Amino acid sequence: GREGPGRCSRYPRTRAGAAGPRSRAFNLDTGSAVLKDGASGSFFGFAVALHRQLTTERPHRVLLVGAPQAPALPSQGANRTGGLFACPLTLEPSDCWRVPIDDGGEQIKENQWLGVSVSSQGAGGKIVVSGETLPKPH
Repeated sequence: GREGPGRCSRYPRTRAGAAGPRSRAFNLDTGSAVLKDGASGSFFGFAVALHRQLTTERPHRVLLVGAPQAPALPSQGANRTGGLFACPLTLEPSDCWRVPIDDGGEQIKENQWLGVSVSSQGAGGKIVVSGETLPKPH
């Protein structure tokens, strides 16, 4: 089939393509679903978590969205690293931003699948995002 933009929901209804073409999901609240779009092929929505920030710089509650196949940032020295995105809980599908969590460095980042797992410690707590880098065969 044709692949469209990744899409993520606050509820267990995701359309990111990460689970394969035969995945099925449901939505607990169809009247007020929060749908967010991500880049096609990035597996946007592979992992999600709700987080509450206690600062006033960004919205207080955000949906954290992992995209393990997102393109690398220019400073990362790779093509595809994965990434973490934060989305305000609004009805606007394209208001997510990439969370800057990587300052470059020398470690190998190509295909690290950053965003395969995302969690929050709760209100004002830390965010944990991980990747699944596999060693290359020799």
